[in-house]
Amino acid sequence: DVDSPVDDVRVDFASGASSFIQCKASLGAGEALDGVVAQWKKAAQEGIPEDDHLLVACGTMAGRARHLSSVLRLFKAEHPSPPSNEDEQKALDWLDANLADLSMYERRALLRVASIREFRFDGGSENAAIGALAHVVDRNDTVAAWSALIDGAGTLARIRGGNSVDGWRRILRESGISLRSVDLPGKAVAN
Repeated sequence: DVDSPVDDVRVDFASGASSFIQCKASLGAGEALDGVVAQWKKAAQEGIPEDDHLLVACGTMAGRARHLSSVLRLFKAEHPSPPSNEDEQKALDWLDANLADLSMYERRALLRVASIREFRFDGGSENAAIGALAHVVDRNDTVAAWSALIDGAGTLARIRGGNSVDGWRRILRESGISLRSVDLPGKAVAN
């Protein structure tokens, strides 16, 4: 939990960019979505660097949130296309009404960096994450590595803390999980 307008998780990248992530178990219409947009507005009014990201990560989404997710993807293009159906147009109209007090510049910056994504950890997404761990740990250790990372994330959430990549590696090593060396373009990283 971080002290910024979008306040659940912040990921800082070596490039200097940051991703500010709001986490929701579910998102549809109503109070939760209103709160998301209020946080986005505050971030826009404070200024959003062009390389930053505002992300809502939700377990499930429905209705207006699902249509708004589709609409926001359009604004990632240099020349966004219009909404493709009436539900998307209604979602955009609703968002525009809620952003009416932003300047044109603030609105444009917000639409360029804001996203809503559904992450289901009841199978598909969790399996993909565990599979991806095979790139950094032995294939036989992927489930244990995932469990260690989830436990570590829970601990950090309770103490309102964070970790660098080295901190996540340390959690894995302290759980008895050996890390592979990873070759990156231009250099090899020893774990």
